[in-house]
Amino acid sequence: MGNKYQEKFGFPAARIKGEVRTYMAEWIQDLLRHSPFCATATSNAAGDCDASPKGGRPGFVKIRNDRQLLLPDVAGNKLFHGYGNLETNPKVGLIFLVPGHDNIVRINGRSKVVDRGE
Repeated sequence: MGNKYQEKFGFPAARIKGEVRTYMAEWIQDLLRHSPFCATATSNAAGDCDASPKGGRPGFVKIRNDRQLLLPDVAGNKLFHGYGNLETNPKVGLIFLVPGHDNIVRINGRSKVVDRGE
């Protein structure tokens, strides 16, 4: 059973439902290795949201295993809204893309800010 919007607008194809996983399949890891861009979405305990672009040379995101990533901090505007949000709500949404490639990867999970030494 879907939510009211799916009931109103339609349900995804069976192949799309099969793409929702609790791990990163090899093709997903491969796309991440080639991605120069990631958008991160966070919210604080009150539900206030922030979306932030992250980028670098392809491979800037490190894959620890099929369930963990290391997303480095990149010098940007130094507002650190996302870090502040993660202090009260560790949930994060990530979208990765490779320009000119048809697939987009969405990853949702829990995040932890770690220092380089960790």
